[in-house]
Amino acid sequence: RTGESAPPGLATLLDGLRRDSLVAELEVGPLDATATTALAGHVAGHPLDAELAEPLFRGSEGNPLFVVEMIQAGLAQQSRTGERWSGEHAGTAGTSAQPLPARVRQVLERRLAQLSPAALELAELAATIGRRFDFACLHAAADAPEADVVRQLDELWRRRIVREHGADGYDFSHDKLRETAYQGLSAARRRLLHRRVAGALESLHAGALDGVSGQIGRHYEQAGLAAPAITYYCRAAQASQQVYDAREDAITFYRRALALLGEAPHNDPATAAHVWELLGDVLHLTAQYEPAREAFQHALSLLDTADKVTQADLYRKLGNTWREERSYAMARQVYDAGLQWLGEPPAGHAAGQDHADTSERRWWQRWIDLQLEIVQTHYWIGESRQALAAMNAMRAAVDHYAGAVQRVHFFMQYATLQWQQERFAPTPQTEAYLREAQRALVDSPEAQQTPSVIFRLGFLLLWHDMLAAAETKILAALAWAERSIDLTLLVRCLVYLGVVYRRQDRPDDVRACAARTLELATAAHMPEYVATARANLAWLAWRAGDLAAVDDHGRAALALWAELEPGHPSTPYQWTALWPLLAAEASRGALQQAVVCARTLLLPTQQRLPAALADPLARAVDAHRAGDLPSAQQWLQQALDAAARQHYL
Repeated sequence: RTGESAPPGLATLLDGLRRDSLVAELEVGPLDATATTALAGHVAGHPLDAELAEPLFRGSEGNPLFVVEMIQAGLAQQSRTGERWSGEHAGTAGTSAQPLPARVRQVLERRLAQLSPAALELAELAATIGRRFDFACLHAAADAPEADVVRQLDELWRRRIVREHGADGYDFSHDKLRETAYQGLSAARRRLLHRRVAGALESLHAGALDGVSGQIGRHYEQAGLAAPAITYYCRAAQASQQVYDAREDAITFYRRALALLGEAPHNDPATAAHVWELLGDVLHLTAQYEPAREAFQHALSLLDTADKVTQADLYRKLGNTWREERSYAMARQVYDAGLQWLGEPPAGHAAGQDHADTSERRWWQRWIDLQLEIVQTHYWIGESRQALAAMNAMRAAVDHYAGAVQRVHFFMQYATLQWQQERFAPTPQTEAYLREAQRALVDSPEAQQTPSVIFRLGFLLLWHDMLAAAETKILAALAWAERSIDLTLLVRCLVYLGVVYRRQDRPDDVRACAARTLELATAAHMPEYVATARANLAWLAWRAGDLAAVDDHGRAALALWAELEPGHPSTPYQWTALWPLLAAEASRGALQQAVVCARTLLLPTQQRLPAALADPLARAVDAHRAGDLPSAQQWLQQALDAAARQHYL
């Protein structure tokens, strides 16, 4: 066979035949998926079930011997048990679930046994690294002269144990070879080799460990060294949080670290609590709120009860999970529990007094965090008056103890609440608070790198008709959200960027934002943003002259908003659906239905429209009420024309 040494007599015969050109040698490569399935069916005596074809091809990699032996192992199982062969050997032979068929194992062991002792040791080290490896890692882990490693690696290559990939990469010619080499190691030697591989990766990637931290953690775990494995798993999780598509990897790494912490003979509750908290943060960001609560509860159960500040902050995070699910009463209960844990201010320094030490400042900053979350909850249920009263009560503490990011959030919250009180229309007072927030942002490099802060600023700029500036800020926050696992921020950026583009009359960009918003907001269970996306699709349908689609998307958006609790801060933006619906009804001559849309646009619960739009709408409603239908139609058309000019329609 290819890769095996011929017996001396056969080798001599072949050499002579080759010298005299009396033999033709053909190297049979692996079968493709179709040929693998055909061979398996021939051996089994019946066509292979479709669901077994892929795992068989994956497990055998098209090696004809492996295909035959895997199928025969399955038939032997059938003979022993009397049950029809299920094909489980097809995909699992050679894994921990099923042993390799005996003949396959013997062939592989014979190939490895033909290696020199030094080459076999190198194969075992390579098998410890994994199916694929590079020369640099192999050399560093081997801790041997380069010439020796090259010579041994060359033997593995000549024997077809490994294959070259590019200038420095290699892999095992079949994963079953790697498995056989690895399974031949004793437990003690496996631990030793994994430790050497982990050390090699640390040395080779000392300046960029994030990308290989998961691998290092796995090798330290297999080496039986829990402490460094936990450290690297946590580092890998944090690195994965910067990549949206790797969010599940972050969760897996944290759970692996927690499993090791639970198995450690001298468990460190403080470390375990911290990792549970980090896991909860990731689960929250990915909209997995119930698992996030479980993680935060685990963290709380492990913390020293004397650490009241950390306990209070965990209650804040717990409350946030309830608020994201719109369980506002439960969120408020949890925030209040956090305040109770926090207790009274440190002795000697009330809010407004100077010279607080580090512990006192930490206490006040956690208190400010909880108060800001309570204020945000008031905002989400439309209680702007109560929220403003709470903001005024905490102003002295903010002035003396707040961190830079807290100060920016505080002034943005003030601007948002004033704007909410004014029916979501800009006023000189809201603009003043917005300028204050921008000044605080300029003074804080940390806040400038906080995506939620940048988004919030863009959101406020949008509703103050500073569209170009709003686009810049929201795009900056979106770029970060695209790289991270913060699903909620990603959805909010997309939905309000879509509104910016609509106000800028950019239909193609609106369409792209609406499509992504629908997908992600549905996954994140955020119906308020699904509603806005459907409203923007109604606007696009109006522009395309598709009145049926206007009705479909527009009515769906209104139905979603109607299901939200009264005062929810997304419900005032129903103009995004109502203007296309009004235009569609007017174009049909359905005056009564058009006037219903106009009345809704003018409700006190809706965002205050510019006078150029609101005045003709009000006149149309009045004319319709008075029975002057021609005037009502004229005023509606004037409102529609103004809405089109200002890109509300």
